[in-house]
Amino acid sequence: FWENAESTLIETVIEQVSQNGRGGRGTPVFCASGNDFLGFATNGVAYPAAYDHAIAVGASTDKRQRAYYSKWGPELWVVAPSGGGQ
Repeated sequence: FWENAESTLIETVIEQVSQNGRGGRGTPVFCASGNDFLGFATNGVAYPAAYDHAIAVGASTDKRQRAYYSKWGPELWVVAPSGGGQ
């Protein structure tokens, strides 16, 4: 996973890639919502996944539930299978 402090440079890069990537056709930018390996994942998608031009991806289990370590919130666009049925 990747979490970072808010950054104008990161936002500029995400915007440029999402608008101008693939020869001007745009490229979706997917970022992990963030993890909390202590098992206390709190509401609040981490930055840069929470940035408006990014698509926040969280983790789900093989039981179709949010993985206990995956951060969540209204910015979350999609979840994808991760580790087992925890």
